[in-house]
Amino acid sequence: MDRKHYAENLKEETRILFEEILQSDLGKEVGGSLYVHIAEVSLAKEPASKIKKFVEKLGISEIFNVMKVNPRNRKLSFLSYPDFSKTPHPALKGAVTINLETGNVRKSDFSKSENPPILHRKELLVGLNHPKFADWKALTEAEEAAGLYKNIKIIGYRKNWEALLDEVGLTYDGHSLVHKSDGKPFEGRNATPQKFKVQRHKTAIKRYKLSKPIQTAIEYNLITSETTVFDYGCGRGDDLKGLAHMGITAAGWDPVHAPNGTKEKADVVNLGFVLNVIEDQNERVQVLRESYALANQLLIVSSMIASSATASQGRPYKDGILTSRNTFQKYFQQSELAEFIEKVLRVSPVAVGLGIFYIFQNRQDHQTFLAKRSRRRLNWDSLHRRLYGERPTPSATKRERLFEEHGELLESFWRKMLEIGRLPSKNELGSDYSALMSACGSLPRAKRFVLDQYGEDDLVVAAASRTQDILVYLALANFKHNVPWRELPEELKLDIKAFFGNYKNAQDAGQKALFAIGNPNVISRLCDEAKSGHLDYQALYLHRELITALDPVLRIYVGAGEILYGNAHLADIIKIHKRSGKVTFLIYDKFEKSPLPELIQRVKVNLRTQRVDVFEQEKGAWQQLLYFKERFVGKDHPLRAKWEKYSRKLRKIGLHDNMGLGPSKEAFLAMLEETGLTLNLNKRRKV
Repeated sequence: MDRKHYAENLKEETRILFEEILQSDLGKEVGGSLYVHIAEVSLAKEPASKIKKFVEKLGISEIFNVMKVNPRNRKLSFLSYPDFSKTPHPALKGAVTINLETGNVRKSDFSKSENPPILHRKELLVGLNHPKFADWKALTEAEEAAGLYKNIKIIGYRKNWEALLDEVGLTYDGHSLVHKSDGKPFEGRNATPQKFKVQRHKTAIKRYKLSKPIQTAIEYNLITSETTVFDYGCGRGDDLKGLAHMGITAAGWDPVHAPNGTKEKADVVNLGFVLNVIEDQNERVQVLRESYALANQLLIVSSMIASSATASQGRPYKDGILTSRNTFQKYFQQSELAEFIEKVLRVSPVAVGLGIFYIFQNRQDHQTFLAKRSRRRLNWDSLHRRLYGERPTPSATKRERLFEEHGELLESFWRKMLEIGRLPSKNELGSDYSALMSACGSLPRAKRFVLDQYGEDDLVVAAASRTQDILVYLALANFKHNVPWRELPEELKLDIKAFFGNYKNAQDAGQKALFAIGNPNVISRLCDEAKSGHLDYQALYLHRELITALDPVLRIYVGAGEILYGNAHLADIIKIHKRSGKVTFLIYDKFEKSPLPELIQRVKVNLRTQRVDVFEQEKGAWQQLLYFKERFVGKDHPLRAKWEKYSRKLRKIGLHDNMGLGPSKEAFLAMLEETGLTLNLNKRRKV
């Protein structure tokens, strides 16, 4: 049976099961999902036989004793908690998840994990008539009274939970909460954590290169030799040393390493990885406000961001964790940090990376930055008329003399027109304006001269490209808040008048395009019609350099994910989900250099919920490799031919393009060992 028919049959067989579980009175709701013990599910007819028949068909063992129903993502999971009845908080051993939209079945194994997820409030998964319901409920009430559920974000893993119990001096006797010191039952009063002092001075690390937040500002040309910089919480001062070597005026202050420094105003203020080491929430607010007040133009805020590996980093403390060195770390969610900044400063931040945000003092600077980031990178090599190539012979003697005398000036004018797709203004031409007036008499006449010389084709392409850029910008700029006309920089106002006539027309077009990204049929169709990238039944995958070649609606779709994530160009591959409203940014180790790059991080952005999830891929036997990577880049990529040659070798050893993710690193290395091949797929030399 092919995948399509299998998926349809699977969806039909699970639909009733799915709906009946949702309508039952049982279950624990967490994050929009419903958890129910299989033996307790109240189905309409013959629940036991229906479930048994279903799990047997999928090859699911009886140890999968809990169902998880996710109505938002249309997924049904079977979870294995072998010690469900025996232990207060059973550990998850394995899971089987069925995607009801695609029929895809995914299996997960936690049996060898040192820090598996654990289950809380298990009485909610069973009925009131369960013989242990009262005991389990009493345990939950005791744990709540002890204050163990204050920070629910990080209690879901065994090591964190054990560390929290140890901190408050509690343990278990069966399903009863008792004092660790004497074994006496806990009496219902809040447990008191041990006294200690957070070692903030240990958080500063030695760097041998500029920090990522400072690097981004330099790359975006926001820190230049003309810019002053102040580093609030400068640590050991490594950024200050690097900036000084570049000839940039920079100063800093740090409560531990530079307490005598003066907190002074500067064009750019960097608040780099400071908020995440402050355990007092009120102090965080004060520091953020103070640093923003020091910024004449731009405040850069960066912080640690939560990922799949966060839970194992330490023991719970307040709204973060304590490390083994008694340093505090607050791992923000990406959206949580953005909301915190906006709530405190009442200004919308711009995400430029995971945990890195720009906050502009001037709203026009904010919009200028967004507009520049939305601009397509023109591939001038693809234009069919070359600026410096062979030129047609002008028929007018006057024009010929004009180009002989002012060729460099007119070529500069023509380049500017191609850059912005329209006639430049006086201010946009700068010092060239007076010279052009002297040579041509007016800007429209200068335009006629260069069009006669070079033709209109390139300008038509440039104008269409710039129109799409403005459309993408308008859709994304109004993603959260409407931008009034007065906040737009002059260049954008000229663009809008030239390409849309007026701001209302432009806003209407942008809003229409923005609404289109919420239509899965539109997204699916545009993915299917894309001329570049790799397409499967679920998504379109493409290299970051191909984003601007997409249809404007897909560019907006990815751009909306970028707003929440930070910078799409930090990823190697972008996965555009056709129907789930998600964008996933995939980062590989040595994407360009390695024949089979290893996946090291996945950042999944849900546009419907505006949630950002970061998954760190642990290095090991099950490391995911990227096969046939030429599928994801453009035909003009300089390394495509080399990659295609390697892929032909992959096919010869039995791998193929439509195999899904392909074998794990361990399986692939075993295959090479068996066939006597090196990683480059050449015969291994005999020693």
